[in-house]
Amino acid sequence: MSAGMSGSAGLSGHPVDHAGLVVLDLAECRRYLRCEQLGRVGFVRAGTVEILPVNYVVAGSGVAFKTGHGSKLGAAMDGAAVTFEVDGVGLPSTGVAAWSVLVKGVAGLVTEDDLLQDLEREESLPLLPSAARTGRWVLIRPDEISGRAIAAE
Repeated sequence: MSAGMSGSAGLSGHPVDHAGLVVLDLAECRRYLRCEQLGRVGFVRAGTVEILPVNYVVAGSGVAFKTGHGSKLGAAMDGAAVTFEVDGVGLPSTGVAAWSVLVKGVAGLVTEDDLLQDLEREESLPLLPSAARTGRWVLIRPDEISGRAIAAE
Protein backbone atom coordinates (compact mmCIF):
# COMPACT_ATOMS: atom_id res chain seq x y z
CA MET A 1 0.00 0.00 0.00
CA SER A 2 1.20 3.45 -0.70
CA ALA A 3 1.09 6.16 1.88
CA GLY A 4 2.87 9.18 3.14
CA MET A 5 2.94 7.83 6.68
CA SER A 6 4.13 9.73 9.67
CA GLY A 7 5.72 8.10 12.66
CA SER A 8 2.64 8.34 14.86
CA ALA A 9 0.14 5.54 15.33
CA GLY A 10 -3.64 5.75 15.22
CA LEU A 11 -6.49 3.29 15.64
CA SER A 12 -5.22 0.11 17.30
CA GLY A 13 -1.61 1.01 16.58
CA HIS A 14 -2.15 1.66 12.86
CA PRO A 15 0.09 4.15 11.11
CA VAL A 16 -1.32 7.61 10.45
CA ASP A 17 -0.69 9.56 7.25
CA HIS A 18 0.39 13.20 6.97
CA ALA A 19 -3.26 14.36 7.24
CA GLY A 20 -3.93 12.40 10.42
CA LEU A 21 -5.95 9.65 8.71
CA VAL A 22 -5.50 6.04 9.83
CA VAL A 23 -3.83 3.94 7.12
CA LEU A 24 -5.72 0.68 6.57
CA ASP A 25 -3.84 -2.51 5.76
CA LEU A 26 -4.74 -4.69 2.77
CA ALA A 27 -6.90 -7.13 4.77
CA GLU A 28 -8.91 -4.24 6.23
CA CYS A 29 -9.35 -2.68 2.79
CA ARG A 30 -10.71 -5.97 1.45
CA ARG A 31 -13.06 -6.29 4.45
CA TYR A 32 -14.40 -2.75 3.96
CA LEU A 33 -14.89 -3.36 0.22
CA ARG A 34 -17.33 -6.13 1.18
CA CYS A 35 -19.35 -3.74 3.41
CA GLU A 36 -20.98 -1.78 0.60
CA GLN A 37 -22.63 -2.32 -2.79
CA LEU A 38 -22.35 1.12 -4.36
CA GLY A 39 -19.03 2.60 -5.43
CA ARG A 40 -17.58 4.83 -8.12
CA VAL A 41 -15.41 3.92 -11.07
CA GLY A 42 -13.15 6.54 -12.63
CA PHE A 43 -11.44 6.48 -16.01
CA VAL A 44 -10.32 8.79 -18.80
CA ARG A 45 -12.61 9.16 -21.82
CA ALA A 46 -11.96 11.55 -24.69
CA GLY A 47 -9.29 13.34 -22.67
CA THR A 48 -11.44 14.00 -19.59
CA VAL A 49 -11.91 12.11 -16.33
CA GLU A 50 -15.26 10.41 -15.83
CA ILE A 51 -16.41 9.16 -12.43
CA LEU A 52 -19.59 7.11 -12.47
CA PRO A 53 -21.52 5.20 -9.81
CA VAL A 54 -21.74 1.41 -10.05
CA ASN A 55 -23.27 -1.38 -8.03
CA TYR A 56 -20.47 -3.87 -7.42
CA VAL A 57 -19.37 -7.11 -5.83
CA VAL A 58 -15.96 -8.30 -4.70
CA ALA A 59 -14.81 -11.06 -7.04
CA GLY A 60 -11.64 -12.78 -5.89
CA SER A 61 -9.01 -10.09 -5.50
CA GLY A 62 -10.90 -7.72 -7.81
CA VAL A 63 -14.09 -5.70 -8.04
CA ALA A 64 -16.82 -6.58 -10.56
CA PHE A 65 -19.80 -4.63 -11.84
CA LYS A 66 -22.34 -5.12 -14.59
CA THR A 67 -22.89 -2.36 -17.10
CA GLY A 68 -24.83 -1.75 -20.28
CA HIS A 69 -23.48 -0.28 -23.50
CA GLY A 70 -21.65 2.99 -22.87
CA SER A 71 -18.47 4.55 -21.55
CA LYS A 72 -17.81 2.05 -18.71
CA LEU A 73 -18.12 -0.88 -21.10
CA GLY A 74 -15.93 0.95 -23.62
CA ALA A 75 -13.24 1.46 -20.99
CA ALA A 76 -13.33 -2.25 -20.14
CA MET A 77 -13.14 -3.29 -23.78
CA ASP A 78 -10.07 -1.09 -24.19
CA GLY A 79 -8.40 -2.58 -21.09
CA ALA A 80 -8.24 0.90 -19.60
CA ALA A 81 -6.57 1.89 -16.37
CA VAL A 82 -9.30 2.69 -13.86
CA THR A 83 -9.80 3.63 -10.25
CA PHE A 84 -12.60 2.41 -8.04
CA GLU A 85 -13.55 4.10 -4.79
CA VAL A 86 -15.99 3.18 -2.06
CA ASP A 87 -16.52 4.73 1.33
CA GLY A 88 -18.69 4.30 4.36
CA VAL A 89 -19.66 5.93 7.60
CA GLY A 90 -19.65 4.46 11.05
CA LEU A 91 -18.56 1.01 12.13
CA PRO A 92 -18.87 1.51 15.90
CA SER A 93 -17.58 -1.93 16.82
CA THR A 94 -14.27 -1.13 15.12
CA GLY A 95 -13.82 2.41 16.46
CA VAL A 96 -14.05 3.83 12.93
CA ALA A 97 -16.18 6.91 12.21
CA ALA A 98 -15.68 6.83 8.43
CA TRP A 99 -13.50 5.03 5.89
CA SER A 100 -12.54 5.03 2.22
CA VAL A 101 -10.92 2.39 0.01
CA LEU A 102 -9.31 3.05 -3.37
CA VAL A 103 -8.59 0.33 -5.94
CA LYS A 104 -6.31 1.13 -8.89
CA GLY A 105 -6.09 -1.36 -11.72
CA VAL A 106 -7.14 -2.38 -15.19
CA ALA A 107 -10.73 -3.00 -16.32
CA GLY A 108 -11.59 -5.90 -18.57
CA LEU A 109 -14.63 -7.83 -19.68
CA VAL A 110 -15.27 -11.01 -17.74
CA THR A 111 -14.97 -13.92 -20.17
CA GLU A 112 -14.21 -16.84 -17.84
CA ASP A 113 -17.30 -19.09 -17.72
CA ASP A 114 -16.92 -20.07 -14.05
CA LEU A 115 -16.58 -16.46 -12.93
CA LEU A 116 -19.51 -15.37 -15.10
CA GLN A 117 -21.70 -18.04 -13.54
CA ASP A 118 -20.67 -16.98 -10.03
CA LEU A 119 -21.37 -13.33 -10.80
CA GLU A 120 -24.77 -14.08 -12.35
CA ARG A 121 -25.75 -15.93 -9.15
CA GLU A 122 -24.88 -12.90 -7.02
CA GLU A 123 -28.26 -12.10 -5.47
CA SER A 124 -27.26 -9.17 -3.29
CA LEU A 125 -26.33 -6.93 -6.21
CA PRO A 126 -29.06 -4.42 -7.10
CA LEU A 127 -28.86 -3.70 -10.81
CA LEU A 128 -30.27 -1.10 -13.10
CA PRO A 129 -32.86 -2.83 -15.30
CA SER A 130 -30.91 -2.15 -18.52
CA ALA A 131 -27.70 -3.61 -17.09
CA ALA A 132 -29.55 -6.64 -15.72
CA ARG A 133 -31.03 -7.49 -19.13
CA THR A 134 -28.28 -6.67 -21.57
CA GLY A 135 -25.23 -5.77 -19.54
CA ARG A 136 -21.78 -7.26 -19.49
CA TRP A 137 -19.68 -7.97 -16.41
CA VAL A 138 -16.54 -5.91 -15.99
CA LEU A 139 -13.75 -6.91 -13.62
CA ILE A 140 -11.20 -4.49 -12.20
CA ARG A 141 -7.98 -6.41 -11.60
CA PRO A 142 -6.17 -4.43 -8.92
CA ASP A 143 -2.59 -3.25 -9.11
CA GLU A 144 -2.94 -1.33 -5.84
CA ILE A 145 -5.47 -1.21 -3.01
CA SER A 146 -5.23 1.42 -0.29
CA GLY A 147 -7.52 2.79 2.36
CA ARG A 148 -7.90 5.41 5.06
CA ALA A 149 -10.16 5.76 8.08
CA ILE A 150 -11.18 8.39 10.58
CA ALA A 151 -11.15 7.07 14.14
CA ALA A 152 -14.35 7.49 16.15
CA GLU A 153 -14.00 9.86 19.08
